[in-house]
Amino acid sequence: MRADFVDTNVLAYAFDQSSPAKQDRAREILADDFVLSAQVLSELHVTLTRKLAATAGCAVLLTEGLNTGATIRGVRIENPFACDG
Repeated sequence: MRADFVDTNVLAYAFDQSSPAKQDRAREILADDFVLSAQVLSELHVTLTRKLAATAGCAVLLTEGLNTGATIRGVRIENPFACDG
């Protein structure tokens, strides 16, 4: 079975509601087998947390990958897996 290598922009468009046609095409691509690199995942993290997370109008980003309580571009970071006591 053949798997295509997918770059960051394809993954990012799958989450980008501002470009519906590209979002639909990216999701079609991702429905099949694909390959990624660690670099692509790192770039995707930056794109989603620093660009799309802020422009989407979200008040909170739920992640365990950033410091809870921090604010990036007006978006508050919260760890959904943190224990409260």
